[in-house]
Amino acid sequence: MNFVELRRCRQLIAALGALRLNHAYPPAAALAEHLGGVMTLPPGARLRRCPTTGWPHPEEWLRVRADRELAPSLLPRLDVLAAAGDRRSAERADALRALAQIRPLKDDPPELALVDDAPEGLTAQLSLTLYDLSAPRFVRLVVRLLDPARRHLRLDGPSVRASEPLRVRLASAAERGAVGAARLLTADGVSVVELGLGVIGPVTEGDHGVKLSASLSRLTAELPQHHIDDPLSPELPVPDASAGLRLSHQRKWAVAAEDLNAHRAELVRMRSKNLSYGYTVPE
Repeated sequence: MNFVELRRCRQLIAALGALRLNHAYPPAAALAEHLGGVMTLPPGARLRRCPTTGWPHPEEWLRVRADRELAPSLLPRLDVLAAAGDRRSAERADALRALAQIRPLKDDPPELALVDDAPEGLTAQLSLTLYDLSAPRFVRLVVRLLDPARRHLRLDGPSVRASEPLRVRLASAAERGAVGAARLLTADGVSVVELGLGVIGPVTEGDHGVKLSASLSRLTAELPQHHIDDPLSPELPVPDASAGLRLSHQRKWAVAAEDLNAHRAELVRMRSKNLSYGYTVPE
């Protein structure tokens, strides 16, 4: 068992709690719970790391979901073998029972809420949380759309419904940056009034533990100018002037408490006003 990767998972869980993520991001508690499942390894397995994102490897995230689905059919056979003295089967059964206590991440359908029903058109807020375990990537997209012709947003009693083409575009938009998402959703007369994109990650390394960051992008006409403060992405595309939207993009960090002062000093040298929080791993 590779204790380095298990220790990193414990640090990530602590960092998620320290980041103080609000509703603009995927739920940190759900992500931390799935990470607990990632740490529940089959006998003899080694925990692997994703080389591009710093999270555990995509197959580790997917294993949690797959093993929970297989557990009801596997446990009776494993219990028979364990009762006959097969130690490896007993360990495998224990791991599956531990996973049964974990709620794995799952994608939910978009949430739709009516904002305004006016002569100018129907305005609705659409929210989508995307857990792309194959990356892995964790995103929440919240967007207000105006549909003057009511082709893609329609009233259904007190509720609002989105057309299937709009739902497909929404799912694809969550995988892009804020500006790319707005461009994709601006189609067939539908326009973006405001858009927020919260992303948890990537994970980088500090001297005493992982550095977990989360970025928040906001597109709105209310901003006086574009503002980008992100040491990991100092140059981002901004909306065309014709869109009438301006971009705000910042990142915040959770680092090991022993690294916090040095990290904040580094941000000052980079002229960044990113927020930083320290975490400690419970004993």
